[in-house]
Order: sequence, then C-alpha cells, then structure tokens
Amino acid sequence: MAQTALNGWLKADADTWTKFSEINCTFVVTKGDNVEILGTDGTTPTADDEGIPYAKGFGEDASTNQLERYVGAGTADGLWFISRGEVGALFVSREAVA
Repeated sequence: MAQTALNGWLKADADTWTKFSEINCTFVVTKGDNVEILGTDGTTPTADDEGIPYAKGFGEDASTNQLERYVGAGTADGLWFISRGEVGALFVSREAVA
C-alpha cells in the first residue's frame, strides 16, 4: 500500500470507478449528482457494483472510519468513487502512506 498525501480535487470520468484513498480520509462531493462511494479489499469495482450514494456538498470526515463500513469486503483497503452518467469530482484530504 502506498499513496501520496493529498489536499485537493480528484476528477472521475462518467461511469468509471476511481480509487481515491487507501486509508480513512476526509472527502466532500464537489461535482456530480449521482456519486457513490465503495470500499473494497484491493479489487477494482465493476460497473455493476453499487456504492453508498452521496449528494453534492456532502461527504465524510476521516474520523468516521469509512473503511470499517465495508465488512463484507474482508479487510477493506481502498475507497473508490463513481459518478453515474456524468463527470464527477471529490475534494479529498488524506495522509501519505508508505
């Protein structure tokens, strides 16, 4: 597992799962009306997978431990987002992981 620190925007093309963190982080949906968030065990979600929907302007703080919500994924170590039918974006603030 390795990721750089980030305190900025991440864009996702329409209908494409984009990994945005390997650890709990803070995020807010900044673009897109059909954004879903999903935690996985390292596998890339498929187009048929469904995540938890978030409206524009909403998100989570790192202290809410998003990865722990996905117990069915085993040891979840990846947070992904998708914007259905349109380009979407998140503002993400995360720590670096070596």
